[in-house]
Amino acid sequence: PHNGGDVGYVAAFQRSVDDGVTIFVTSTVSELTATQAVRVISRIVFGQPYELPPQRVAVTPATLAAVAGTYRLADGSRLVLRADNGRLMAEAVGQQAFALLATGDTASPPGVAEANERARVIVEALVVGNVGPLIAELGEGGPDSAEVARQEAQLMDGRRQRLGAYQSLDVIGTLRAPDGGLRTTVRLSFERGRATNIYTFNRSRRIEDLGARPFSAVELIPSGAHEFRSFDPRGGGSMRLMVEGTVAFAITP
Repeated sequence: PHNGGDVGYVAAFQRSVDDGVTIFVTSTVSELTATQAVRVISRIVFGQPYELPPQRVAVTPATLAAVAGTYRLADGSRLVLRADNGRLMAEAVGQQAFALLATGDTASPPGVAEANERARVIVEALVVGNVGPLIAELGEGGPDSAEVARQEAQLMDGRRQRLGAYQSLDVIGTLRAPDGGLRTTVRLSFERGRATNIYTFNRSRRIEDLGARPFSAVELIPSGAHEFRSFDPRGGGSMRLMVEGTVAFAITP
């Protein structure tokens, strides 16, 4: 497999010579990059488990309006639902809400509180031009500090030019990474939009990968007269939200 890209697009190529299969995907959206899509397509082609999106059913604007609102979970995290052009969009802020929206369960792996706090310290420093905490988390043998400072300054300058002045940050939460580590998402809010920084901590709790992408809400697809579901085409779980009158509750394992 091979992939590459630049700001705004990603291309991924995978060839299985012995099986006579070639997969090539390009993408220009942050919700599902070509690299992620190739993994899903590969599962389908080679008969591995995969999930299809739920069948969409029609709902009234009144139903969407009744469900919209801010829901607080036991740990104080928030699940924000809003009606937007006939769709129900969801945003999570905080660990349990983030886990629920991404996996369908509020349970989280060990170490998430520490990862959330370390990511917060990193980003709070980055927005004022201090790369020290990030360099420390990268550990010995990491990239040159001057190069990291240059790249991070370039990233923030670009965001300010597109989105306006920086306003605040929220640690969205942490999930288990595919290799067994932890992946933490931090949302940065600007005058005209939002973006995310993503940090992947390995089993030794050092950052092994970092990324940046635009922030996007998650659509909850109406799958029944009283049910909405999230769907992650990358293979993650899905949240089931049941609605009875003006009451909404999630079904978890």
